[in-house]
Amino acid sequence: MRDTFKRYSYRPDIDGLRGLAVTAVLAFHAFPDALPSGFIGVDIFFVISGYLIGGILLKDQYEGRFSLRAFYARRIRRIFPALLLILAASLGLGWFCLLTSEYQQLGKHTAAAAAFVSNLVLWMEAGYFDSVAETKPLLHLWSLAVEEQFYIIFPFLIRAAAKCRSAFVWLFGGLALLSFSYNVGHALEHSAAAFYSPLSRFWELACGGLLAYVHLRKVEQDRQYAEGGDLEADATKFHLATLQSLIGIVLLAAGFIEIDKTLPFPGKWALLPVLGTALLIAAGPSAFVNRRLLSNRALVGLGLISYPLYLWHWPLLSFAHIQLSGTLPVDVRVGALALSLVLAWLTYVMLEKPIRLGGSLGAKAAVLLLSMIVVGGAGFQIYRSPDMSERVAHNLAPYLDVTRTTQSKPVKTTVAMVPDSDATDEMRQQFKKNLRADGQYIGELFDAKMKVARYRVCYMYDNDRSTRAFQEYLKGNAECIELSPNKKNILILGDSVAADLYMALSHAYPEIHFLEITGSACKPFLKAYHGEYPACEQLIKYALNFAEKTKLDGVIIGSSWADDYQLVRQELRRLREAGHKLLLVGPPLKFSAEVARIVERLSANDRLDAALERTLVKEDVLRADEMAGFAASEKATYLNWQQLYCTQGCPVLNEQGALLILDRLHLSVPGADRLGECIKEHRILETAFQLQ
Repeated sequence: MRDTFKRYSYRPDIDGLRGLAVTAVLAFHAFPDALPSGFIGVDIFFVISGYLIGGILLKDQYEGRFSLRAFYARRIRRIFPALLLILAASLGLGWFCLLTSEYQQLGKHTAAAAAFVSNLVLWMEAGYFDSVAETKPLLHLWSLAVEEQFYIIFPFLIRAAAKCRSAFVWLFGGLALLSFSYNVGHALEHSAAAFYSPLSRFWELACGGLLAYVHLRKVEQDRQYAEGGDLEADATKFHLATLQSLIGIVLLAAGFIEIDKTLPFPGKWALLPVLGTALLIAAGPSAFVNRRLLSNRALVGLGLISYPLYLWHWPLLSFAHIQLSGTLPVDVRVGALALSLVLAWLTYVMLEKPIRLGGSLGAKAAVLLLSMIVVGGAGFQIYRSPDMSERVAHNLAPYLDVTRTTQSKPVKTTVAMVPDSDATDEMRQQFKKNLRADGQYIGELFDAKMKVARYRVCYMYDNDRSTRAFQEYLKGNAECIELSPNKKNILILGDSVAADLYMALSHAYPEIHFLEITGSACKPFLKAYHGEYPACEQLIKYALNFAEKTKLDGVIIGSSWADDYQLVRQELRRLREAGHKLLLVGPPLKFSAEVARIVERLSANDRLDAALERTLVKEDVLRADEMAGFAASEKATYLNWQQLYCTQGCPVLNEQGALLILDRLHLSVPGADRLGECIKEHRILETAFQLQ
């Protein structure tokens, strides 16, 4: 058996597969619209990792030289050098250009990365696909944490199954099945858990480990066939390998075509990249696809530097996103990827190879481990530091040569920021004083809004991919749809923007009774769902059925709206046929970054109006214009939110330094009051619903 692994040699096709995986991830992070499925590159990495590490451990076990100490020393020399460099570089860059709260979060994520628990920390924070994800420079290290958590138990399982080879198959096969079942069971209703939990990912790495075991057995059988000289069997195996590689690449292609972030992932969809990768590896280096495509020199070259390339690319994109406060221009994204390639190659040649090879391997591992403890401790200290107000966050945006794209279509509506003046400067300074005086200031503004907007009562807030949120909503929404016998009854339906409308209108029009059926991210038309987000789908069905059966004085439909806004046509006609007068409200003012971050990041000499103008989402301004004609064609009164709100400029702060826009688009209570006053001043409801 000592000769079994002599043919377990370097395979350029596996490095080519790594190159394909890292290219997909980079494309997804830099150009998500071009390759919305690129995140499945991580799943390809998981299978490859399980196969390679499983092969090493099995080889050591069957050759009688298995050592936990040697295994973990190898892992430290392989993983720690580039990771330490990335963590240190991120902390250094963050010191100069991150706000205090951002830098403290970076410290927490650094400590989590050093302890290989990033996935667990991020699981507790938010979703991977949230816009907030772009402001977390170490977000991508969740996958590295999952791998290392797997390798904590992997060696012990191999040792436990050492006495009986078949026990390895039963043990790993059983664990993979349990992990896959957990993954499928949680992907729909608990998407964050399914994405980040090691329990939902272990099956992918275990597949690679099982594949390594199968390879070991196959090599032994090949040796026996070689001694017998069975040429017909060799030809059959060659054709079988070619078929495996073709099926594997088709499965990968299907994954890249069909999967995107709207699907419950990993779930059953992860079978496409996992099985595709497994078949390609199992096919061997001589199979057609492996030889012709995956052994391509460019892909192999990318594969060799895939680990440092993966580590470098996201912090560069994230820091650029933070500094430019929003969507990155194409030239910045391309520049970040190009710089990632250069830094990855330098890291591979000048850091990784010298440390992994050469002498004093034990001493190197010990120094690396101590260094990781120091960096992790520094990150934790930054996170727990009660006061870092002496830091000055520098705005690096002016040093980036950025050219913003402009709309090719003319925009009729004038959306101009409030010009900078002594008054706006005082508002900015008051806002920063509010932040310094109360670290929970913005959170308290959110809490105040949640009470006024009746979150989790009339506004379905805890939405997910299951129907549970809607069932909970039904238990407590009676007051939201109760008619008033003495007032006009007007229904507001839609998403979180419609909930903002309720805040604005209920305060501005106390003489009108507003009913509310709204839900987080719930577009007010059924064609938006296709079986996904059933809670929202049921909410909109419920709202339409209620409106059709109820005598109302009017219906207001609000949403953040996207290019598919015309799909609401069917719902508008249903409501109109039920005898209701309609008010269609256009998209709100929207920025590409959180307004609080924009204001907080400005230095004394920076212009707030210019920063807001630069980050204003112009596509929504254009869409607001286009929707006017659409509303007229559907016999609905139209309210151009942006035009009305920005009658005398678009304010984001009031005299007390309070935010009027809490994040990128949602209003605070003072912001809703301003919108309500504008609507009442221009008699919008009186005109739409013929009120006296």
